[in-house]
Amino acid sequence: MNKYTFIIYAACLLSFLISCKNEKATRDQDSLVTKVDQDGPSTKTEQLSGPLTPEADPDKQIVESRFKAPDGWVEFTDQTPGFVTDIRYATDNNFVKAVMYDCGKCFLREQAANALFLVAAELSRYDLGIKLFDCYRPAPVQQKLWDKVPNASYVTPPWKGSQHNRGVAVDLTIVDEAGNQLDMGTSFDYFGEEAHYTYTGHSARVNQNRMLLKSVMEQYGFASIRTEWWHFSIKELQSLEVSEWEWGCE
Repeated sequence: MNKYTFIIYAACLLSFLISCKNEKATRDQDSLVTKVDQDGPSTKTEQLSGPLTPEADPDKQIVESRFKAPDGWVEFTDQTPGFVTDIRYATDNNFVKAVMYDCGKCFLREQAANALFLVAAELSRYDLGIKLFDCYRPAPVQQKLWDKVPNASYVTPPWKGSQHNRGVAVDLTIVDEAGNQLDMGTSFDYFGEEAHYTYTGHSARVNQNRMLLKSVMEQYGFASIRTEWWHFSIKELQSLEVSEWEWGCE
């Protein structure tokens, strides 16, 4: 056997051995796959894959969605600079003498909220702030109010929809640096002529306080109504749809 014949022979032998080794590895791999199919995944495989994620509960998602503020809404709290909250319909300290909200929260649509921030900034120049009595009112609550007092002189009929139901109205007053309400002549939700802007029997100080509230609110796009010194809404947003969503309580 000459040198060249030996080299060719050795190359063929090496190629044969490599082929046999690859075939054995393939058989071993096929055997492993078959075993996994028959017996389930190995412990090692289960550890690597991690725990299974439970399927989302669609009913829970619907509930959470219902109680979450949609995009384009802003919440005011006692931590919001320039504001304190006294959401009366979360208590029985209101004209229907009944709790209407499960918890007291204040939401407004973004454009109304931005205008109210400007009002607060203006009042802060005089060391004054804002107390919020009522903001967005869900349509189902409007129905509850109407059921209590079915009188359009005091409650907007639910089929018409209040500006509160649209998230563009707010009931409020002015407070001093210590949080004391300025004297407006009557309490919030007082339905009598003394609450009207046209009433002439109040003191000069009450009239001055009312005019301050009215003028600064109107300066930043809010409209007042003659019969309720505390009520203001963004007139250009009054054609928005009535909203049904209700906030959640912790």
